[in-house]
Amino acid sequence: PVWPNLKEALVNTIRLGAVASLFGISISLALGVFAGLRPGKLRDSAVNTGALIGFSIQPFISAVLLQLRTPMAGLQMDMLYNKQGNRLTFAYPVGAIVAELFGKIAWFDQVLALVAYLVALVAAGSVLASIYNSMSARQRDLAILRALGAKRRTIFGAVLAEAACIGALGAAVGFAVYFGLFAGVANLIRAQTGVVLDLSAGHPVLWICPLAMVALCALGGVVPAFKAYRTPVAETLAPVS
Repeated sequence: PVWPNLKEALVNTIRLGAVASLFGISISLALGVFAGLRPGKLRDSAVNTGALIGFSIQPFISAVLLQLRTPMAGLQMDMLYNKQGNRLTFAYPVGAIVAELFGKIAWFDQVLALVAYLVALVAAGSVLASIYNSMSARQRDLAILRALGAKRRTIFGAVLAEAACIGALGAAVGFAVYFGLFAGVANLIRAQTGVVLDLSAGHPVLWICPLAMVALCALGGVVPAFKAYRTPVAETLAPVS
């Protein structure tokens, strides 16, 4: 009686296995090249140790999908396998088991959040470094603006606005990529499971994250803006020869 369900999930299982295999091969090749550049060194030993631990861990768990005819059958099998037996485990009740599973992997959400914070900090640092390095090539332009009457705070604000615009542009591109991927994944999930994901559903993070990214990039532009603020007009515009 469960063969239709197994047959329906077979394609997804094969697809998941293929993606996992490609992911494993890609990671293995990258780590192999990384370790092969310095054979016998610390990185080589670390990669070999990690590979040995990975091979030692059991890579799969055997399970059987059961379709119960009555709720009493679930209670009876729970008593038979979970309460009295010690060889097999029966996942029942399903709701409590799923909730417990998500509770055990809740730490992964925190890891993803930390990765997102790290990406934001790296992006702000990149904006800081790019604008700061460009200040040396733009000193003469800034000095000309000062000579034409631009105030120091105007130069300071212009550099901050440039950094904020870079952050806003990055947020806009991120939104475009997000909605493109979301639309594709939503269509795939609807075709495979029948579950419909609402693309128009709002969430506070959709406006908090872009604003925070723009503010963070503007904060990263403070250092190059201060450098532009201190540009000496007379020394910069003085003839070299």
